[in-house]
This record gives sequence, C-alpha cells and structure tokens, in this order.
Amino acid sequence: MSGYGSYGSTPSSSFGQEEPKQRVSKEELDQHLTQQLAVSQMQAIIQGISKQCFKMCISKPSSQLTSSDQACINKCADRYLETFQQVQRAFLGSRQ
Repeated sequence: MSGYGSYGSTPSSSFGQEEPKQRVSKEELDQHLTQQLAVSQMQAIIQGISKQCFKMCISKPSSQLTSSDQACINKCADRYLETFQQVQRAFLGSRQ
C-alpha cells in the first residue's frame, strides 16, 4: 500500500484533522456577496424573460423561430428589462 494517500495529502490534511480556517476580510465578504447577488439577480431576470416572453410570443413552438417570433421576443425582452430597471430604481429610491 505504498501508494495510499499519495494524492497530494499531507499529514496535516489527513482524514479526521481540520485545516485552519482562513480569515476573510469584511470587504472581501461584501464583494463576494455583491457578486453572488448580481448573479442571482441576472438568473432571475433571464428566467423571467424566458417565461414571460415565450408565453407571450410563441404561439406555435417549432424547431426554429420565425422572424416575427424573434421580433416579438426582442421587444418583450427590452420591455421586461426596462420595467425591471424602473422597479429597481423606485425601490432603491424608496430606501434612501
């Protein structure tokens, strides 16, 4: 068993022993949380656009979008983003 544990493990990282925890500064934590919120927000926007615009624009699903489907989706996505930005501005304005 000479190869056992040879995958980069050291005595300090062997099973059952904890590694020392790294300290994270408040600024790093704030930056990470801000990034995660932005990712989550973008995912929610994309999901909302997909759901709403598909329901509104695609009457007959097929393997390709027609030019009118594409135009409808583009307009719908633009409106969705504009509305989201207005709501966001109103929310942020009410917090101040």
